[in-house]
Amino acid sequence: MTHVEAFRQKSLLLIRARLVEQGLDAESWQAAALDLPETWIPRKALHKLYHGSRDLRAVALNLPGFAGLLSHFTQPGQVFADEIADRLKVVACVERPNMAHSEESVSLLKRSQWAELRERMQCGPDDAQIVVWGPANDISTAVETVQERCRLAFSGVPNETRKSFPDGSTRFERVLPGPDRMYPDTDTAPISIPQERIERIRAALPTSVSGNLARMREWGVAPNHFGYILRRNLFPVLERIVEAYEQPPRKVARTLAQVLRHLDPAPKDHGGFDPSRLVDLYAFLKEEGIDPGLVDAMLPVVTCHPQMELPSVLDTIEFQRHGREKILDLIPVLDAKFREINTSPDPRARHRWIMGRLRPLALGNMDLQELSRLVPGGRDE
Repeated sequence: MTHVEAFRQKSLLLIRARLVEQGLDAESWQAAALDLPETWIPRKALHKLYHGSRDLRAVALNLPGFAGLLSHFTQPGQVFADEIADRLKVVACVERPNMAHSEESVSLLKRSQWAELRERMQCGPDDAQIVVWGPANDISTAVETVQERCRLAFSGVPNETRKSFPDGSTRFERVLPGPDRMYPDTDTAPISIPQERIERIRAALPTSVSGNLARMREWGVAPNHFGYILRRNLFPVLERIVEAYEQPPRKVARTLAQVLRHLDPAPKDHGGFDPSRLVDLYAFLKEEGIDPGLVDAMLPVVTCHPQMELPSVLDTIEFQRHGREKILDLIPVLDAKFREINTSPDPRARHRWIMGRLRPLALGNMDLQELSRLVPGGRDE
């Protein structure tokens, strides 16, 4: 919305520059008006709007110096003429379509009618024309509204309240109140807000981005993980897992910024994965007495099937429980087997080979870093 509004305001400033270049000023500028017969009102196009209405009126206005400005682009799907039409709807209470102008590519009036108007009003080559119509009682206000909005064009961007739309465009909603209208609402009793409520709300506010960065640096999280965690608003998930389940921040951050990022699940608002589900995952593993190292293996299934029950996820990845002692008892057996078949001169080949066979058994049953320290041939030897 900021981008679209900035473009609109730039367009209004360009329109002001065009008017100033012609030597025009708001004080001396005047639009000539000409009453038109009711036959000029395109009743067929406005059938639903004015069906059965008899007391209608149409007025043509010649706008000196506005040639090429009514069709000047202001925002997606709108030109400067829409600024006038929106004001007519709000200020003069004339529902759209409430006007036609001489620069429309598709007009409710015929070309011959525009030619007749220019001749009757003795319009110059730098002039533009507008025809407004509606209930007779509202047309005087409508003429004043057109003149007022055109004079405001000499100032560039008028002070007004505008309504925003999902596509970023805006429309005129009301004139900003002047000093005569700036008074307290005397019909509503003041509402006292307890300090306790203010403090409660303040405590519930999310931490700042700079505060989250400082916390991750304090935890020793890898700097290349910062961007993804902050962009996807994953810091609250990281913080909750670290504090509630006493998990190493670096490990959890790696799961979020590498494993989850690689899986690239569909977002929650598109029927996909909710990152807060990770908290449930860690809670489930703790309750079941399973090592949290299994999270990375469960994530591909959880992100693909967000509604799947977590015990079913264990079945899907074919997780089996093995006792710590059973895993450790295999180390000397595998060590002896390696010595029989080894042909590698690499001193760490033994460690890698044993870990490669123990990892599927150990994952979820014991901490892999602890296992790595107990397997011979590692860096510690």
